[in-house]
Amino acid sequence: MVTLSFQPIKMKKQLGIIILLLVLFGVIRWLTVQPWFLLVDIALLKGLEPLREPGVVHFFIWMTELGSSNWLIIFVAIGMAMLIYLHRPIGAVLFVINFLGARLLNLLLKLAFVRMRPDLHHFIDVSGYSFPSGHAMNAISVYGCTIYILNKLIKRKVLSYLITVVFVLLIVLIALSRPMLDVHYFTDIAGGLSGGGIWLTFTILLMDRYVFRRRRRTDTRD
Repeated sequence: MVTLSFQPIKMKKQLGIIILLLVLFGVIRWLTVQPWFLLVDIALLKGLEPLREPGVVHFFIWMTELGSSNWLIIFVAIGMAMLIYLHRPIGAVLFVINFLGARLLNLLLKLAFVRMRPDLHHFIDVSGYSFPSGHAMNAISVYGCTIYILNKLIKRKVLSYLITVVFVLLIVLIALSRPMLDVHYFTDIAGGLSGGGIWLTFTILLMDRYVFRRRRRTDTRD
């Protein structure tokens, strides 16, 4: 009963996070249509030029693949299979909803905002609009969900902390790979991370609410 009593408080915090991320996303979107900030965005990309050595570029090409839909389809499929095997069907559903929902949301946002990609040399082939970054949304939605699920399953705090650090670093590197390869502005990345964070938090909120209601019904029957 103690755990259940804390659940509404947890949900309020999740709603607070969603609201803050919505405000952040709105501010970032506003910046993308300001001519003066476009100069800042371009300057930030050009500031990365001294770092674009061949070895660094190849590393970030590899990192950006870990945020691609093609790879994440495989990753999510494996994750779902493992969760079903561990008798965690709710986690499996959360996993796939996060990925598919993030992809659909990103497509709709790009069609709504229609921002062109940087008019610079692209180190990889890309298509579609620029804002918000699909790779950034993919990374925080799927790998953020992975962190959440694994922290629920793993009881050892040290291992849980290590997993969190590894996946957070992965999210950061995938997000950074896009401007490093000159295919996104930094505001695209910020928009993708905040948009993906909104979706991730929303789906976790729904799952927590579902689990909370189911447990409360079970306690009432008992």
